[in-house]
Amino acid sequence: MPSQCIACGACACACPANALTIQTDDQQNSRTWQLYLGRCIYCGRCEEVCPTRAIQLTNNFELTVTNKADLYTRATFHLQRCSRCERPFAPQKTIALAAELLAQQQNAPQNREMLWAASERLPGMQTTRDADQRRYRCTAGG
Repeated sequence: MPSQCIACGACACACPANALTIQTDDQQNSRTWQLYLGRCIYCGRCEEVCPTRAIQLTNNFELTVTNKADLYTRATFHLQRCSRCERPFAPQKTIALAAELLAQQQNAPQNREMLWAASERLPGMQTTRDADQRRYRCTAGG
């Protein structure tokens, strides 16, 4: 299981053979991803839907094992708790990726230009610069 996996569960939802499963344990604050190669039909749907490219199929594989347990791969991820209700809601790796993507989008030059253009066209919208000149905020009033 590559380190890119964020335990989003997209692969398990896409797997028609149920070779991939995701189980969430709220008591333990964990989500366990499991692959059972004995069920895999190598359709590639898991690879198609993986947002981080953690799953990459190859033409090189061999299923010869002497122990059935060797056909299983597992990984467990810690879940972040909600700051308001204290219930677990998402893996920490998923939250970290979402925060990183949002930060990249906020600071992308094309997005800054779009925000400035919108502030000129839309009544009640103001765009202001932070002191460090790297982030912009839009507020709609009115």
